[in-house]
Amino acid sequence: MFRMDQIVTATQFLRHFRALADYLAKADEPLLVTQKGGRFLVVMDGEFFDGLARALGAPTQRAGQQAHRHAAASAR
Repeated sequence: MFRMDQIVTATQFLRHFRALADYLAKADEPLLVTQKGGRFLVVMDGEFFDGLARALGAPTQRAGQQAHRHAAASAR
């Protein structure tokens, strides 16, 4: 399902966050972030996620913007 170049460790993800975020913005694919103990995350660009959600018929509200607004409101 994931190619080797789509898999990074949590440490690699944190160290190279900006470069990986830039990569995700250009790539139409997610990354698999592995953690010790077998846990993992799947990370993708917000635009890619929106397109995926639309293709699956899910609501298309921009999750990132909504989360940002929620965090800003909570900080007040």
